[in-house]
Amino acid sequence: IPFVEKKSLVNISMNKKSSYINELYSERIRAIKYFENKIPDSFDLFGYGWNKPTTLMQKLFPFLVQNYKSYKGPVKSKWEVLPNYKFSICYENISDEFGWITEKIFDCMKSGCVPIYLGAININDYINANLFIDKRNYSNYDELYNFIINYSEKDYNSFLTNVNKYLNS
Repeated sequence: IPFVEKKSLVNISMNKKSSYINELYSERIRAIKYFENKIPDSFDLFGYGWNKPTTLMQKLFPFLVQNYKSYKGPVKSKWEVLPNYKFSICYENISDEFGWITEKIFDCMKSGCVPIYLGAININDYINANLFIDKRNYSNYDELYNFIINYSEKDYNSFLTNVNKYLNS
């Protein structure tokens, strides 16, 4: 899909909660809320549980359930969705764990979608910094948004070249 025809940003994940100190579920929700308000026509949310109560309080009081305007439903295959976007929110379920890297970042790269990554503290020991956007480099979502909207087709093509070299190595 040509760069100019791709939507800006996607998130594919399950809506979960955790009381673990380094959980990233709540950060994922912050990102979703920010981008669905900032770029409503170019951000989509997919996955399970985004339209259902997740806690006992929400089950008892359904009006507490979050309504996500960007929610498009579950996906049958990430491979059908990810290629339609330039970027994907690619947050692990936990942060600051050494070597805790799941399929999320690789799914994005394989689909030609630039991962916006947050997770393993030592991600650069495994994956070159030019193969993803490290969320830790941005102090807030406004900074990240400005980076995304200024990402050129040349930058994107360079990313694809680097990803192909990495995946074939």
